[in-house]
Amino acid sequence: MVNRVKFLGLATLAVGVLAGCGGSSGSITALPDPRLRFFNLSPDSTLDLFLNDDTRATNIAYGASAANFFSLDIDEETEYDLALRATGSTIDLTSEFRTFPRDTNWLVVAFGLQTFGTENSKRLQASLVNVDRTRPNGTRSRVVAFHGYVPATGNDNFPIVLKNDLTIPTISFPALNFGGFTSQEIDAGPQTFIAQRSSTDGEITRVTKIFESGKIYLMYIGGVEGAVGATAPKIDFFEIQPK
Repeated sequence: MVNRVKFLGLATLAVGVLAGCGGSSGSITALPDPRLRFFNLSPDSTLDLFLNDDTRATNIAYGASAANFFSLDIDEETEYDLALRATGSTIDLTSEFRTFPRDTNWLVVAFGLQTFGTENSKRLQASLVNVDRTRPNGTRSRVVAFHGYVPATGNDNFPIVLKNDLTIPTISFPALNFGGFTSQEIDAGPQTFIAQRSSTDGEITRVTKIFESGKIYLMYIGGVEGAVGATAPKIDFFEIQPK
């Protein structure tokens, strides 16, 4: 009788261990796939976005974006060939290999010129912005600032500061180099932002916008120095969908 009880106890223990292993394994939830959204800030281009030769966004004009984020069903170690092409073309204007960790959100931002001539620093490029898509708390808005402003032919790229006052700003983003970005949360409500060449008193352009509570925005300085019409210097915004 004692041996039978001992045997039943061991069997019960074994079943419990196996159930525990299965339960532990079953409770591990895979992190969400990475998600990307494409934006075109290249003043002289209409673009398609490719990942490993698969079209992910098409016919995106200057100052426009894909409507939504798309997800990548990936192995975390997989490298993707991210390429930009003029719409309808089979030739890569720019291409680079990147990995995208799980549970991350990315803005793929095209900037620079397709027809840059001999000024290589102004060439079309893609910047990848890792963005926090959690909804801001209370009466705050999250703003991702991006520098896509192209100097006139013959002028070098220069850093730009975005702030709400030229002399005593209460909101100021750090100086951004061409293709650079930064993020901060601000109070919701009407705000005026001014683009200024860093370390100067000169104003490039300004805009006033009403920021809504709990929303996320991509704010960019874009256009071409001295241009008029569609490619004139401007500060503009995209709303970013929260998770």
